[in-house]
Amino acid sequence: MLAPIPQYFNKIVFWKASKIDHNIVMYFVADLYIILFLVVFGVTYNLRYKIFDNVKIIKRKLKYPVLFNIIVTGIHFLIFLYLLRAVGFPEMLFRFTNKIEDLGTSTGLIIGKYVKALSIVILVYLVSSKEEKFKGKNIFIFLNIILFLLIYFPTSAARFQIIAAYLGLFLIITLQPQSKYKITLLFLLGLFIVFPSLEVFRNLKSFNQFNINNVGTSINSAFNEGHYDSYQMFVNSINYLAENGVAWGRQISGTLLFFVPRSLWPNKPIGSGAFVSESMGMSLDNVSMPIVGEAYINFGILGIILFAFVFGLLCRGFDQRYWKKVENNDNGLLVHFYPVLIGYFFFMNRGDLMSSFAFIMGLFFAFLTIYWIKNLFSGRLIQSV
Repeated sequence: MLAPIPQYFNKIVFWKASKIDHNIVMYFVADLYIILFLVVFGVTYNLRYKIFDNVKIIKRKLKYPVLFNIIVTGIHFLIFLYLLRAVGFPEMLFRFTNKIEDLGTSTGLIIGKYVKALSIVILVYLVSSKEEKFKGKNIFIFLNIILFLLIYFPTSAARFQIIAAYLGLFLIITLQPQSKYKITLLFLLGLFIVFPSLEVFRNLKSFNQFNINNVGTSINSAFNEGHYDSYQMFVNSINYLAENGVAWGRQISGTLLFFVPRSLWPNKPIGSGAFVSESMGMSLDNVSMPIVGEAYINFGILGIILFAFVFGLLCRGFDQRYWKKVENNDNGLLVHFYPVLIGYFFFMNRGDLMSSFAFIMGLFFAFLTIYWIKNLFSGRLIQSV
C-alpha cells in the first residue's frame, strides 16, 4: 500500500498500461477491495479452531545418522555436479547466465522447482536436527553449506528464490513463539532493502561489473521501478474485469493443474499477471499479480472474500499446528517445512499464483523425498495430543 503513493504522484504507470485507467477513483476502489480482503483474512485468522489442536506428535530418532548424512550429502553433491555440467562455472553464480530453463521445458521445470529445492531441504534437515549428534556432524553441515551456497548463490537466481531460501534457513534456526516481531522485521528488511538490492545483480555476467553505488540507487528508486508493480497490476485486473467479466475459476484451474503439460492441454491458462498483461496490450508479460488480484480475476468480489477466508484459514492452521508441534518437541515434516514455506509465502503474495504455487509444490515434494529417506533410517514414535 506504500508503493502506489510515490507512483501516483510521480505519474508512473508500468508496462505501458493505460494511464487513464490509473486514476484516483480506481486507486480508491482498489484500496477498498484490499481492505475487504485484509478484514476477512484477519477475522478468519484470529479465530481459534479446535480441529487444529488435534495433532499427532511425531518423534523420530535416526538409528544410523552417519549413513543418512552420507546419503543426503551425496545427493547434494550430485545436484551440484549436474548443475555444474549443465550450466558451467562461474555461470551458475549469476542469474543472467544461470539459464536452467534452457535445458528444455520439462527438464528445466523439474530442475528449477524440485531438484534445486532439495538443496534447501537437505541443509534444513541437517542444521535443525540438534538432538542427533555424532562425531563429524559439523563436517557434514559445513560441506552442505558450501554446496548450498554454490547452488543458491545470492546472485544466481530470481530474487524470490534467494529470499525464500535464506529466510527459511534463518527461521529454522531462530524461530521461537515470541518471534512474530522478528518475522515482521525480516519481511520489512527483505521488502525495502534486500529485494531492490538484488535487482542490481539481475544482468551481471561477472563480479567485475558490480558497482556498489548501484545498490543505493536501486533502493532509493525502488518504488518507482517495476519491482513494486503488484498494486498497479491489481488495478489493471479491475480494469480488465470491467471490460471482459469474471474468469469463473479458469485461472485457478491452471494453477492447481500446473503440472499438466500444454501438449495435453493446449488451452491451459497462463499466469494471471501475463494473462491481464497480454489481454490489455501491455509491454511485458513477466509481471506480478497479488493474491487479491487472483481472487478478483477468478470470482470478482465474491472471490476476494473466498480467497481471504481460505488463506486466513490455511495460515491459522499452519501456525497453530506448527507451534503445537514445536511445544511438544515434534521433529516431523511440518516443523521443517513451515519456516521455509514462510519465505515462499512472501513470493506468493506478490504473485502470480501459478508460478509461486508450482515452486511451493516443488519444495513440498523435495521435503517429502528427504523425509522419506530419513524415515528409512529412523525409529518412529507417534504420540497423540
